[in-house]
Amino acid sequence: DIMYSCVLENVDMVFAELADTLEGGSELFIFQTDHGSSVSGWETLFNLWNQEELLDSHFAELLDALPDCEIICTFEPCFSGGFLDDIVVPPGPIVASSACSHEEYSWAMENLEYDEYVFYWTAAVNGEDAYGEPHDADYNDDGMVTMDEAFIYAEAHDEQQETPQYDDEPDGIGAIFSLWHGSVPPETPTTPEGPDEWVRDV
Repeated sequence: DIMYSCVLENVDMVFAELADTLEGGSELFIFQTDHGSSVSGWETLFNLWNQEELLDSHFAELLDALPDCEIICTFEPCFSGGFLDDIVVPPGPIVASSACSHEEYSWAMENLEYDEYVFYWTAAVNGEDAYGEPHDADYNDDGMVTMDEAFIYAEAHDEQQETPQYDDEPDGIGAIFSLWHGSVPPETPTTPEGPDEWVRDV
């Protein structure tokens, strides 16, 4: 679903709205696809509509303006690994992964239908891929797929000439964060049987 055209003004507007509406403890999931470019070294950008650009440094400023909340970012574009050094910073909490490093292109699958990395990443968190084939990335069998498990799964299945990237802050938080609701909640306890009156010995 498209709510706004993907120009920088609208990106800024949406993040301003998020800054006003998110609360501490909220969870924000950001999935970026389409094209990216390299500026120089670790400085990279996302290509927006009308030949506009979203620099990694500007994206970091947008995230920094948000209230304290859980942030999960998954990036598909070329050179998107260059965003991680800007956004995965203290205090967090944030988990981010990308299809490639800051100096690499991101590649489609051999059938050219999907990007290789995010195809397997989404299959991992969804439990099945776009073709309905099951995928099990729950390595520790705890009933949910965490962000570190999704990355491990996607990286292991990515056969293209790219180097998926992953980072989290604080270190290890990706083993807790998940897009899943978690395991089945405990059953509501029944009222225990027994006397409803007693005498206290004083």
